[in-house]
Amino acid sequence: MTKITSGPEKLIDYRGRVEFLQATTNEMSPAPIDTLLELLPVFRSWHAHFDNLDENQIAVDIMKAMAITNCAIGDPDTSREAIALQQAISAWMAKHRFSSTDQWIAKAAFCTLLVHAGHSGHAGRVAERGWYLRDPGEELRPDTNVIVPWTSDETHDDHLKRFDAEYRRVRKEFKRLVALHLGLRKGLQSARWTAIRFTVRTFTDVTRIVNRDEDTVRKAITAFTRRTGLTLPT
Repeated sequence: MTKITSGPEKLIDYRGRVEFLQATTNEMSPAPIDTLLELLPVFRSWHAHFDNLDENQIAVDIMKAMAITNCAIGDPDTSREAIALQQAISAWMAKHRFSSTDQWIAKAAFCTLLVHAGHSGHAGRVAERGWYLRDPGEELRPDTNVIVPWTSDETHDDHLKRFDAEYRRVRKEFKRLVALHLGLRKGLQSARWTAIRFTVRTFTDVTRIVNRDEDTVRKAITAFTRRTGLTLPT
């Protein structure tokens, strides 16, 4: 029996998510990245409040580390600074018609603020209008397990042949899962069209802008949102 696991049951195109956020910078006005960076003072106020907590320093360090690891405010943090930051990010999402159910966008916003505020430990130059998302980890490192039970009358050579065949099958499935997660066979066109859809009301409006037939545009955007877990505005 062979088992390959890859995190959540729904396969997500993580590269597509990055491409979408990058596309919004050119296709949406105002650009979400620009209005997000306007929240840096609120973010810095939240980060600074840790220095004023009466909690044990170890507990404070754990809270900060969890926020950095998860790209989100920790559940125990009910400070007014945390509430202000949560409300600011929620308002930012609503402003750009991002669904409140798409928490991966909220996490991307938090992580991006974290990097631009200089509190993430990010190595290298920070791009002026750059998006920064946390590595999804397990989803991009699917587990593989090749088990080929022996049959009662099987020779070593026959068993090795079956094992090699099963290994090839598992390797092919492994590559397929990674390709789906990274969107290796996808282009930037769908991300751009989807970003444009957030600036208009209908697919027909998008077709006028990109000069393509509506059926092609609709199918491309629908497929893109399905594989990235993105909710279109109504």
